Amino acid sequence: MSLDRNLTNKKTGDPIKSSDWNALASETVRLSQSIGFRMLQATLWENLTTANGWTPVINQEVPFDTPTSLLLIGHGHGSSETAGVHLRVAIRVNGTVLGPPDSNGPVGAAFLSFSNSVNNWVPITAIGGCPVPQGPSRVELVIRREGPVGTVRLNNPTLWLIQLGAS
Repeated sequence: MSLDRNLTNKKTGDPIKSSDWNALASETVRLSQSIGFRMLQATLWENLTTANGWTPVINQEVPFDTPTSLLLIGHGHGSSETAGVHLRVAIRVNGTVLGPPDSNGPVGAAFLSFSNSVNNWVPITAIGGCPVPQGPSRVELVIRREGPVGTVRLNNPTLWLIQLGAS
């Protein structure tokens, strides 16, 4: 659909054809959905695990109108009551954990060791990026315990999705 050639030269009070208005409104909506920010929050403020397997703290299906690239930022405050226990926080997209920088896959994990500081809340952030296809994608912030037996916590977690545009 072509727009009125004089559309950019309108003055206050000049009419705009409804077809031009509808085309502009549709494009504005499309752009706001294809490049934008979303914040996902956990349903629980305190999330804990004793497992050494991945435990989701944020788990949501997000629809995408087109294939796109994402920048993902997961954040929370980690704690443990046991010295020597480690908290691993990662981002998982469509079943794939975005791994640590030394892995062969996309980056998206963070590591926090409680060697001497137990019962202290420490900020922890995982940052990653990956492409997602058109349609629904499962996006998760996951945690696990590493090291000796103990409990790790991630409180007040958030996961930010920043759509970077078409992949």
